[in-house]
Amino acid sequence: RRPGNTTLFTAWAIDRFGPRRQFVREMGKFIRAVRSSRPATSGGKVLLPGEIESRTASMRRKKGIPVADVLWNELSALAEKKSAKS
Repeated sequence: RRPGNTTLFTAWAIDRFGPRRQFVREMGKFIRAVRSSRPATSGGKVLLPGEIESRTASMRRKKGIPVADVLWNELSALAEKKSAKS
């Protein structure tokens, strides 16, 4: 097993890099370099910060937020109880 940290964090002061167009081009190179890194698990994929969250949000907008049956039943019972009191 190879040692290491599979997390990457960077902070950039864009104005220190020159013109925006040049910065965007260089960031494109950087992103391609990160993505071409060997994944932590065989067959895995190197993801950028926020990718998992963005995919999850998109999926939940399309399919809804998953709720366990036990919790759904409990919430439904509470809603019925609340509406019966009103």
